[in-house]
Amino acid sequence: MLTDHPNRNYIAAGAAVLAAGAAYYAFKSKPKTNKYPTAASSKNNDPFCIYDFLLGKANVNVQDVIYLDNNATTPIDSRVADEMLPYMFEHFGNPSSAHLYGTKAKEAIVLARQRVSKLLECDEKCVCFCSGATESLNWALKCGARSQKLRSSELNHIVISAVEHVAVMEICQSLEKEGFKVTKAPVTPEGVIDLQKLEGIINQNTCLVSVMHANAEVGAVQPIAFIRRLLKQKAPMALLHCDASQTVGKLRVSVKDLNVDLLTIAGHKFGAPKGCGALYIREGVEIGCFVHGGGQEEGRRGGTENVILDAALGKACELVTEANLGYDPAAPPRANSSPSIQKKETRETDIFETGL
Repeated sequence: MLTDHPNRNYIAAGAAVLAAGAAYYAFKSKPKTNKYPTAASSKNNDPFCIYDFLLGKANVNVQDVIYLDNNATTPIDSRVADEMLPYMFEHFGNPSSAHLYGTKAKEAIVLARQRVSKLLECDEKCVCFCSGATESLNWALKCGARSQKLRSSELNHIVISAVEHVAVMEICQSLEKEGFKVTKAPVTPEGVIDLQKLEGIINQNTCLVSVMHANAEVGAVQPIAFIRRLLKQKAPMALLHCDASQTVGKLRVSVKDLNVDLLTIAGHKFGAPKGCGALYIREGVEIGCFVHGGGQEEGRRGGTENVILDAALGKACELVTEANLGYDPAAPPRANSSPSIQKKETRETDIFETGL
């Protein structure tokens, strides 16, 4: 039973993630019209053929569909859209310009960075804007691993979980061609990283560990803070990266609690447009420049800032913060919490609740 399962808190938290964005389509009940496929074209003589819909062949109006695929992407929040508009038509200046148009744009970026840092509970200087999760992952893993190898040629071992996003897998394949060794840590049947096996995988040559905060398909929430504890014991020089692109707005995402060096977020997963995201870089962690150019983002990512999208990401983060969105699996249970969350007996849960 779930109440007796050693990973019950993580499973319960994962259920909250999936509830916020299950990959499922439902249809409003409507009278049969000729806009639906005929019975002859559907399987089992159903008037509507779900197979045709999933293949994009069904003639269905989008207004007739209830969208619940928010783990893939979310619609833009109207308040986020309103935040973007002034920087499209009025305050369109280059943030690097010294005149009024430039200063207005610069102020928007400063405000956006403050909003993101408040959500993540970090210093503003640690937030670096980018084009989304894929770029953030490339930045974190490639620059993180390479910078570690510059410190010592022996720091050439990367560890990821076996259920990471395909982007992480592709990046690690690229790094293997550069001479890095990559190990995929197995997970339990529930999708949670196997901590005992992970402990055996980490060694003194481990330079970077990257584990997602939660899985979009099965909802498993990973014990990131405990992974940090393992690294302190077995690989104190290793960097810890967390892909939190699926959890902002669904789970509490605090870099203080997670105790990570690097963290990825993606705006389109919580009400901002596609094409905006950020990488958190812990103060004191030097991973070098990802894009050389004009010295933007504290000299770590060159290129004229996208004020419109940076403002959108900041506003979306502010909305999450103000709404106090995000279930915290380590927090004391509320009175109406599920019994599976109220019971606290397992070793892994105790580690989360007492801290490091």
